[in-house]
Amino acid sequence: MIEVIYFLFIFLSILSLGRKIIDKLGLNINFLETIVFSSAIGLGVFSYITFFLGISSLLYKSIFVFLIALLLVLSKKEITYFFYGIKTIFNKIKTLKGLDIILIIIFLVFFILNIIASLAPPYLWDEVFYNLAIPKVYARHHAIVNSFDNWRAFFPFNINLLFVIAILIKNAILAKLFMFAYGTLLAIAIFTFTLRYFSLRTALFAMLAYYTMPMTSNHIGSGYVDIGVAFYIFLALYSFLIWLYDNNIKWFYLSAIMSGLSIASKHTALFYLPIIGLAIIYKSFFRERIKFLSFLKQLLIYFFIVFMLVSPWYIRNYLVTGNPIWPFAYSVFRGIFRDEVLASESISLHVSQPGGKSMLSYFTLLWNITMHSSNYFMQLGFGPLFLAFIPLIVFMKKIKKITIYLLVYSLIFITIWFFGAQVLRYLMVYPVLSIISGIVMVSLLDVKSLRKLVIFLLILSLSFNLLLWYGANSKKLPYVFGLESEKGFYLKLSDHNGYNVFDYINKNLPKNSKLLLFREVRGYLSDRDFIIAPEKAQKVINYDLIKNSDELYKRLKELKITHILINTKVELFQADFKFSKAPPYFSRRVVNLMDEVLNKNSELIFEDNGVYLYSLK
Repeated sequence: MIEVIYFLFIFLSILSLGRKIIDKLGLNINFLETIVFSSAIGLGVFSYITFFLGISSLLYKSIFVFLIALLLVLSKKEITYFFYGIKTIFNKIKTLKGLDIILIIIFLVFFILNIIASLAPPYLWDEVFYNLAIPKVYARHHAIVNSFDNWRAFFPFNINLLFVIAILIKNAILAKLFMFAYGTLLAIAIFTFTLRYFSLRTALFAMLAYYTMPMTSNHIGSGYVDIGVAFYIFLALYSFLIWLYDNNIKWFYLSAIMSGLSIASKHTALFYLPIIGLAIIYKSFFRERIKFLSFLKQLLIYFFIVFMLVSPWYIRNYLVTGNPIWPFAYSVFRGIFRDEVLASESISLHVSQPGGKSMLSYFTLLWNITMHSSNYFMQLGFGPLFLAFIPLIVFMKKIKKITIYLLVYSLIFITIWFFGAQVLRYLMVYPVLSIISGIVMVSLLDVKSLRKLVIFLLILSLSFNLLLWYGANSKKLPYVFGLESEKGFYLKLSDHNGYNVFDYINKNLPKNSKLLLFREVRGYLSDRDFIIAPEKAQKVINYDLIKNSDELYKRLKELKITHILINTKVELFQADFKFSKAPPYFSRRVVNLMDEVLNKNSELIFEDNGVYLYSLK
């Protein structure tokens, strides 16, 4: 629980920094909008501070503690403003009655539940594979180091760099609280945007539709960055639509900044840019009929701001690998430790579509990702009852223009996603779908004959989502409430995480040891340096060029490997196991080569439940 206290101080310093910058823009925004946009700017600035400290090998706890303390000391005015604003909000809440106050209570219940979900050790696959594992490596080396074996380390990593701060100051649980903050801020952003154009009740319903959604609960309590990316994309849309209405150029610039921060956090946010381009075309030629050169100037300014915010990552990648977006676009930029076959296989895995790409699949997509969400690597999509409200918009008599904009945005986004890449995920469009759901819900509540039915469906949906939250997070509760140790938490999981072996490594191996994780990639639990070496994910160990076990042993020694961890229990890494349409990560030949190396050149020093640790001679 101490992580919550740490986070409050960190977040207050970030919020204060963001407020100082937002004030300079002179935007006409209310208190909650100030919270949202100040947080977005402050978190972004902290990411870039961490980036430049990282490439300068200055990632030290003392530096961040000093920076946070300094900001708090210099932010008396901003801190007073925030506490006064929160007090004012609570006074307004006291005046609410009936359904509105019930909706706020439900939000607060899920707020507490989502904090609880954030306070357990990380264990989800991508958390312990790269989202938290790579920041932990950076923290250990006090620098942004190159991890060619894990190509995800060369993604734009803005949000992940916030995890470095948390790990340096305390641990990965503190890092997960950043994602709790992003998710909660996104819920508040949905509320404030909806309140701008609709009623208080519509804003409350929209916020709840998003915040209680099973997929939100799953991500908000994890070390995944998708919810943070969704936050920035929604704020980019938020700012852009305000500019579309009042033509204040400052909102246009702010939208570009939010877009840049989203793409600087994950490549998939690039899919949002074509929508912005179309929107600028619409405003320029259909609403204002401006000259082509004026339109081109607007477009170039927007994309220049975006590029400047993403460029530190692209420049770093180019200098290190020769490819600004390594490992992608290999045929254009080339780059080290890749080849044409590996590049092609990586792309085919990320653009495959479980439901196919027929028109029937397209028109039933929202249904499929909700009712068959596991096929799309999601947890229960949008929630079946909230999803049911969206089609009912066709029965509304009056639809505001802003609603039409939101519908068009959703349609274009879903179309790009469907014909683009399955890993884009729907967290980026769910905020807008939540607003549409809220609009429809309130419209139906105004129909006297439907009011009881709508309330019943809402109660049923929220109860269902509460049960899903418990099903997804109940295993965390003993640890969060002090009834279970970290070791007990990991050992009860059925994911073959090898906790006991990593525990042995951390307590017994020399600090300068270097592990090869073979048939395993989840390096977060290791306090020693490591590389991962799936056959179909990297070329640091190029198995295609290795003819026998002696050559493999020689390559391991060149990489200064001292120990090898073999996890025989992970099904995905069994020899010749095929996942989706992708080729197997390990062929029988490579597994046999490693077995020969171990038989001739190693000593088994620890084993637990099918996970083996060898010392390499």
